[in-house]
Amino acid sequence: MVFISRLILNILKFFVLYLPCLILSISLATNGIYKIMLIAGLADWRGKEPFVMMFQGIPGLLYAAATLISGLGFLILTSRKVLIDFLNSSIAEKTWLRRIRLFSWGSLFLLLVLFFISLTRNNNPLTDVQELAFQPSQIRRIILDFPDDRIHYNQAKVKIHGKPDVEEVKVLVKRQIGIWSQVDKASTLQNYNYKCEHTSSSHLVLGGFISNPDWHFFPYPELEFEIIVPEKQMIDLSVLEAWSDQKVKTELQNLQGPIKADLSHAKVSIKNLNSPEIAIKTIKGNVTLESFSTKKLQICSESGLIKASQFSVENADFSSIDGKIEISGMIAESASLSNYRNDILVDKSAINNIKTINRSGGTKIMSIAVTSATNIKAESETGQIWVYLPSDVSPVLELNSNYSITENQFDSQFKLPITPYLQLKSSKGSLRIKKLHKKNQPHLNPSLPAEALPNPR
Repeated sequence: MVFISRLILNILKFFVLYLPCLILSISLATNGIYKIMLIAGLADWRGKEPFVMMFQGIPGLLYAAATLISGLGFLILTSRKVLIDFLNSSIAEKTWLRRIRLFSWGSLFLLLVLFFISLTRNNNPLTDVQELAFQPSQIRRIILDFPDDRIHYNQAKVKIHGKPDVEEVKVLVKRQIGIWSQVDKASTLQNYNYKCEHTSSSHLVLGGFISNPDWHFFPYPELEFEIIVPEKQMIDLSVLEAWSDQKVKTELQNLQGPIKADLSHAKVSIKNLNSPEIAIKTIKGNVTLESFSTKKLQICSESGLIKASQFSVENADFSSIDGKIEISGMIAESASLSNYRNDILVDKSAINNIKTINRSGGTKIMSIAVTSATNIKAESETGQIWVYLPSDVSPVLELNSNYSITENQFDSQFKLPITPYLQLKSSKGSLRIKKLHKKNQPHLNPSLPAEALPNPR
């Protein structure tokens, strides 16, 4: 009985105390090894710019040595405790044990000192603002150029805002960098480069890189381009080459002209637009749209999240391979959504004709306003399909599934005049058609135009 109690106590100690310490120790040691490889030029820094910029030069060497020594030291100390508890044996003599403890705690203290110094360095960050002006006719395309072979800013932003009474394009370039004192301002700015160039082909090239990163912690250096344009300015946004925008966040607001963006990794945010056409294509960047209206909408992201809410559109097309598609509050004449390996969610929407194609992800469609002309077509190979309709309709169903679960809450002898048409097909997933009762039925955003609601034909 005593043996079992001791064993249970040791198991609890292992999972609550020892296992987190082992994970932390291994992480510290791995961190130190990787930092040493970076300093020696044996590891690729791409995608790990914040880690590269954390400490440079002698502080970088101290950081690498301290993390490696403390990680290995605490790994040995924790492993010794585990062996004593479970096997009653040890892996270090008392003399070596004292030295390991001394070096481990000393290295950890050195890490804390480095972080404290780095945070102190950023108490009063340098903020530099430059302003440039161009004629709207001179800007036909905006190109992002953050060189892949140079250290990126950890956070780069491109904000494009439309204003009604603006006659020229203004570009505000803002840089925020931690420095020791204002005496270092000139030399610091030389290392933190930005590009804002107008080419002969009416292209505005925006970019930046860090030529000689100093040691930082928080906040990391930031670069922001704030572009103020006339409301009806056409926006054509692209990248010079793949990976030229991996750390870039783009934001578009209060615009009325056509929007086109062909990007690689940038995150795109759109809000408060009334545009005739919006077309966005990206590889890995997330696309977020909110409170807008357009006639034609085309969003394609290979693996990024596509999220759109509270908008009206005549024709919409959303496509993704690995990224999730989340739509809410859409008022549309027709919409097409396709996904390969992730979910499709159409929530609280009113769409006359909707078509979804999915391979392995689930599909959920909630229609809160339908007519007899409404056509819902959903296909999925292995994923489930859920369709919610108002309770006061009698849908015409065409169901095709090899799976045993097919649920239809509208299977009733009472037929109502509103008869939307549903075509649901899934090879291995279940099909479910459920009632959306009026008391639980959400309402569309009243700020959207009422004429955009689907009309009976």
